[in-house]
Amino acid sequence: GPDHERIGHLNQAFHREIHGAAASRYVAGMLTGLVQMPLVLRTFHRYEPAELRRSMGHHRELVAALRARRPEWAEAVMHAHVEAARVTLRREVER
Repeated sequence: GPDHERIGHLNQAFHREIHGAAASRYVAGMLTGLVQMPLVLRTFHRYEPAELRRSMGHHRELVAALRARRPEWAEAVMHAHVEAARVTLRREVER
């Protein structure tokens, strides 16, 4: 199976890079708060394989949107990413 500890470290590194590139202090602060949330850190390793693939796909698409300098695209990807994570986290809380 996937090495969730390594993926978790890489996930945090990815979000730090996005944080550093964010032009908005609000967005940067929001990202830091979300990624460091204890609930996220505790449940990340419980992502089902399809959820993990979807999350990593969102990351790749976000990079593509940023490279294309298309903020509307990046915003849409982030909305999808956050909503998908919310569904996963809700499932974990309800278990």
